[in-house]
Amino acid sequence: YLTVLLPWLILIVFLFRSLTLPGATQGLVYFLKPNFAALGDLEVWSAAYTQVFFSLSLGFGVMIAYSSFLPRKSDIVNNAFIISLMDAGTAFVGGLVVFATLGYYAQATNQPVESVIKAGPSLTFVTYPTIINLFPVASKFIGFLFFFMLFTLGIDSAFSLVESVVTGIMDRFKTRRAPTLLGVGAVGCGIGLFFCTQAGLFWLDTVDHFMNQYGLM
Repeated sequence: YLTVLLPWLILIVFLFRSLTLPGATQGLVYFLKPNFAALGDLEVWSAAYTQVFFSLSLGFGVMIAYSSFLPRKSDIVNNAFIISLMDAGTAFVGGLVVFATLGYYAQATNQPVESVIKAGPSLTFVTYPTIINLFPVASKFIGFLFFFMLFTLGIDSAFSLVESVVTGIMDRFKTRRAPTLLGVGAVGCGIGLFFCTQAGLFWLDTVDHFMNQYGLM
């Protein structure tokens, strides 16, 4: 409840704040104006396909693990619709926040919106904090909320990814939860050390590209 509802509350705060920034309209127009020519680009379809699968945790075993804990008479179809629509809705609201803020940044730096758009870690850890520092009011508090939201979302993602592995091991080998969690956590921590090196971002891009771009496809 905490790691799902709290980020949503913070996202709503960001939404109202970003929509009131000067230049927000410029970013929203860029975000919402359709580019129908892009529908003929296979890379766009590939990116959309893998993003939806990644965001819904399809192909990771997460949904299977979670559903194994549901009562036998659960309404699976209704659950699937709710999860899909909530996931897409969250992504859309997140897009409004990001592009409204990028519109503000573009106006503040006298650049077109397309020039300030970044992707991945650069947007999260460089561009967005830079924008927050430019906020006329309560920039430090907003910065704290932003990184606290990322922290809770990271924990939430870890819950689901670890649970899918742990549930599979426990069901297959009849192991107890505590030692299984410790074992999976230790292996995950060991693998994670690669991303803490100076080449960490390159490792991240490489693994993300092959696991999500090709693996999910």
